[in-house]
Order: sequence, then structure tokens, then C-alpha cells
Amino acid sequence: MFMFWTGAACALLAGAGGPGTAGAVTEDVGGVAVKDPYRALEDDATARPYLETERRRAAQWLVEHRVPGLRERLEKLAAVGSVGRPRLGGERVFFTRQDGKAEQPLFVVREGTRERVLLDLGKQDPTGKTALDWFHPSWTGRYVVYGISRNGDENSVLRVLETGSGRLQKEEIPDTRWCDLTWLRDDSGFFYRRFPPGERYSPRIHFHRLGTDWKNDPVVFGDGLDKTFWPSTTLSDDGKALLIAVSRGWSATDLYWMDLPARTVRPLVVGGPGTFDAADIREGRVYAVTDLDAPRGRLVRIDPANPGKAAWETLVPEGPQALKGMLLVKGGLVTLALDRAVSRMQYRDNQGALRAEIPLPGVGSVNNADARMDRSTLVVEWASLVTPPSLLTVELSRPAPEVKTLVEEKSTLDLADRVVEQVSYRSSDGTEVPMFLVHRRDWHKDGSNPVLLTGYGGFNVSLTPSFSRRYLYWVERGGVLAVANLRGGGELGEAWHEAGRRQNKPQVFADFEYAMRFLVAEGITRPERLVISGGSNGGLLVGAAVTRTPHLFRAAYAAVGLFDMVRFHRWPPAELWVDEYGSADNPADAPYLWAYSPYHQVADGVRYPAVLVATAAEDTRVTWRHSAKFAARLQAAQAGSDPVLLFIEDKAGHGQGKGRTDQVEEQERMFTFLLAHVPIRDP
Repeated sequence: MFMFWTGAACALLAGAGGPGTAGAVTEDVGGVAVKDPYRALEDDATARPYLETERRRAAQWLVEHRVPGLRERLEKLAAVGSVGRPRLGGERVFFTRQDGKAEQPLFVVREGTRERVLLDLGKQDPTGKTALDWFHPSWTGRYVVYGISRNGDENSVLRVLETGSGRLQKEEIPDTRWCDLTWLRDDSGFFYRRFPPGERYSPRIHFHRLGTDWKNDPVVFGDGLDKTFWPSTTLSDDGKALLIAVSRGWSATDLYWMDLPARTVRPLVVGGPGTFDAADIREGRVYAVTDLDAPRGRLVRIDPANPGKAAWETLVPEGPQALKGMLLVKGGLVTLALDRAVSRMQYRDNQGALRAEIPLPGVGSVNNADARMDRSTLVVEWASLVTPPSLLTVELSRPAPEVKTLVEEKSTLDLADRVVEQVSYRSSDGTEVPMFLVHRRDWHKDGSNPVLLTGYGGFNVSLTPSFSRRYLYWVERGGVLAVANLRGGGELGEAWHEAGRRQNKPQVFADFEYAMRFLVAEGITRPERLVISGGSNGGLLVGAAVTRTPHLFRAAYAAVGLFDMVRFHRWPPAELWVDEYGSADNPADAPYLWAYSPYHQVADGVRYPAVLVATAAEDTRVTWRHSAKFAARLQAAQAGSDPVLLFIEDKAGHGQGKGRTDQVEEQERMFTFLLAHVPIRDP
């Protein structure tokens, strides 16, 4: 590798046109001479003046373009109640409730018909900066373990609460971000995933016995694994075995079997292709959904004593829908599938034979579900694009599955004249891509509709038709919301994911481009009435659209995105994503990463659309450095008159756990910017 520096120092020269390029770098990456004019913005101290200047400039611009009544309406929409994340513990149902003007959701437990608040973080921190990251009830429901973090950094601290009394136990365990946890059946302790102190890689499975010093918790699994591998655990129905699933990126999983209490571990399925999801153990057999030899998924049963693939039993073969999950219940099992991104649930016997379809309320999404092997009832979180989440119970002991509402928030929204429609369009290679549209019943295809298009297209994530306050304002005002199910996602199975992964990533951008072309060709909108938005991997998507097809839309909102795809893996924990994107350290990957990297593909003299790049100071997933470099490069290259703004939010992270006020302020920034370029008249 060779490298040379332009300029004698790395200091940035801030000015009206953005930062200067003192400290620019050109280096050989996989045989490509890669220019990096704003490398100095990767340094905290050097970048600070630019970030502060840009924040003030963006804030002033937003004040000057304030939309009357916007903040007030967003406040009212934020007060629309919802419930979610249901988990079962004994006879109890644990879940969260977003209630009115509370900054953070309440953590509640339902016992019969009685509901009780277990944790109100608003009382602990009125600023809304403390969030509930995750929780795991014990088998009997006597205890619940949960993780909290501050300022959006997701660096969870584990706490244990006794459900009945509400008393906190003495445990306070750090480094438990994204914690997987499995309780023993007698509630005496749990297996849990923890990172080494201060690390973002190499999580290990530890065992903790209640009441003991966590610093002495032994590592029971994970030593010697690649630092990017991701172990999780499941306990057998008899409590005598632990199944350990190790994710190797997003396209492969290893399975290990641990005999308890001997703690001896042996491999079941290791080193091969294919993922294993929703794995569980009943009567000494492993049940799992796998995409091995079945891109849309199949349900298999594996005997740990004879785990070779030839001995697997296929209980539910691959079908036309994408099989995404499975829950074991008393006397049978429930499968969850996606029919072109719409949730479907089926009740089956122990051999996988279909007993009945489970009737869901409509075209919507099962966001979460939980069940127990000793019961015939499961609890489901369900929502649609125009209906806030509610909790349902499904009783399977009846002649036909009986679905009832367990918890529902009464909505004041009047969306009766809004239509949710699923369409398909042809992408660049002729492949049909599904897309959801939400619009007024009396709309006209005259090219005048203001359209907000969003997508994701990565990591096997499925954009199902679920409720989002972020886009509700646009729909309520009479705008059209378009949600494209791009390749790279999991809506149509693993082949759909693979078609947008690594070297295939440009196909995701092409799918997004052809969604725009479809919306124009169908007379739904025209480029000057079309805006786009996306976050994280979706921010990368928006950045690619800005550099590839700037003429197809009027304005873009890109949040916490990846924009420097040549160097993304250098900022933890981004090495976890090398499986999805590739790495410029690999000579085979470097050329295609550079060829689509938004930061590197900005071209001087182009009339770019209006762009608001949003990031956060405490984001521990995607560093703000991506946004700073991309915005600076766009500002320097912009040949048109449209603004390129950068806003960095203090005391905020990637978005998870963001308080109500911060959410409203973020949405206000987004809609102020978009409406300044695509006005919407009140309906």
C-alpha cells in the first residue's frame, strides 16, 4: 500500500464552503487509487469546529423554514399510545407501554386482568435519556432481568428485579449490550452474553447465580471464537441441556450442545453454510428454521445423538412463503411466515402437519410473539401501517384458533380514508419487487402527489407493514408513503438477501432507483414531488441514491448512515458487518466497495438535490465520522443551489431508546427539511 498526504497539517480550514482539504489522503486500496479528501474529519478534535459550525447552520436554516403547526401535531402523534415486546414469565405477561407524554415507555407486567408498572424510567431520569434496552423474565416470572443505558449509547447495565415486590436485587452488571439471556428453570441463575470490559467484539456466554458477585461469573462458552461471532442460548424443556447458536454474520450459524450440569460442549452443526433460527429443544430434539438447501426456509428436527444432515427430519418443507420463525407450544408448534412481507401464522402438530391458519386482524405485521411449551396460548404483538401495535392472545386448545385482544391502546387517529396497498414493480433486471403504498382513498394519478419513499435492503431485515410514527404525519397530511421491499432484505427469503449482499449490493440501489421510476411512470408523482429517507444501512441506501440518481428526486434525509464504505470496518463494531458488505482489506472486495461508496462517488460540478445528513454524537453502531465526511464532500461538490446540511445530535445514539422529546425534535427536523422542498397543502 502506498499513501501520500496533501498539505502539511491535518488541521481543517472551516469556511462558508465547508472544511478545507488540508490532510487529504490518496491511497492504494485493492489496486484502486482512492482519494479521501476529508480524512482529517475522522479526528475528534479536528472535526469538532466543523461539526459545531454545521449544527448551528442547519439549526438556523430549519428555524427560517419552520412549518406552522408541525411541532404541535408531532407532539400529538407522539402521544398516541402503543404496547409492545411481550414476553411470558409464569402466568405473567411482561411488555412495554408508550403512554401519552411519557419520555420513555413504561415497563409493565400483566397478572390476569391487572396491570402494574415495574419500571418508570421517566421518574429516574425526566430528561428521557435513560432507556430500557432489553428484558428477560425468569421461567416462573418471579424475576425479570433488564438492561438500561443512557444517551443512546446502548452500553447496557444489567439489573435484576423481583416481580412481586418490585425490589431491585444487588446485581449490576456492565458490558451487556444486546444481551441474550436464558434462565434456569428454578430461577436460581441464568446464562447471559457479556462483552469483555470496554470491548465491542468477542462476546462470551457467562453463567450468573443470583446473589453472587458477577465479577466471578465463569465463561461457559465463547473462548477461542472469532471476535465477530455471536453466541446465544436456549434451554431444553427438561432443563438438562443448553443449545448454543453461534451466528457467523448474517448468512451462517453453528449449533453446539451443552450437557448440564457437566457443562461439556460438543458440536452439532458447525462450519457449513446456512442459518438456523428460532432454535429450541423439546424431548431431546432440536427444532430449528433453516435456509440450508431451502432459501425460503424449512423447519427441521435434529437428533443431537445423530446430528448429520442426512438424519435431519424436515417437518415443514420449503414453500412459496418465507418461513421466518417457530414457537413450540403445548401439543404442537406455531410457524411464522412472510407472504411478500405480510405476516402469516399457522398452527401445526408436532410432526409439522398443518392444523389451522391463525386469523390475524388484516394486512399487517407480527412484530413479536412469545409462547411456552407447557401452554396452548401464545401472546402476539400485531400492528399495521395505519394501526398502532396491540397485544393479542391466540388460544390453540379450541377446535379453531381463537384470537382475542389482550391489550389495546385506543387511538384517536382518523385514518379511515387512508388505503394500504401492495404493488409490485420491475427492477433493472426484470425482477418483481414488492412495495407498500399508503395514500388517500380519493387520490389522483396525475403526477402531483407528494411521495416519501423509504427502504432498507440489507442484513436479511424485513420491512413488514408495521406502524411508524415517523411517517404518520406525512400520511395524515395527504402525502403518499412508499415502502420498498428491496433485495438484501429477508422479505422473500435468503435468496432475496443474497441478491443484495456483498458484491451484489448495487442491486439494492438499482431496486430503489426503479421504485422511483415506477412511481413516476405510474403517474403517482414526478421527481420534483418525490423525497427519500432512510437510516443506518438505509442511510447508505439514501447516500447511494444521491450519488447515483440525483435527478430522480427532490430532497433526501439520510440518518446515521454508512457513507465511507472503504473504511467503515475500521470503526467498531463494524467488523461485524464485513460478512454483509465485504472489506476493503480484501483485494477482491475493495473495487466494488469503492465503486458504490457514497463518499467516494460524489462528483464535482453535479447539481445534487437538497440533502439533510443527520447523525448523533453517542452513536456506538455507526460513527458520526461517516456523516461528517459525506456532508463535507457533498458541500464542496454541489453545483446547484439546494442546501446540503449536517446536523449532529448531542446525547443521542443510533436511535434505539430515544426519548419522546428527542424523537419529536428529530421528526420536526426531517419534515421541516422535506416540506421546504416538496410542500403539501392541508387536505
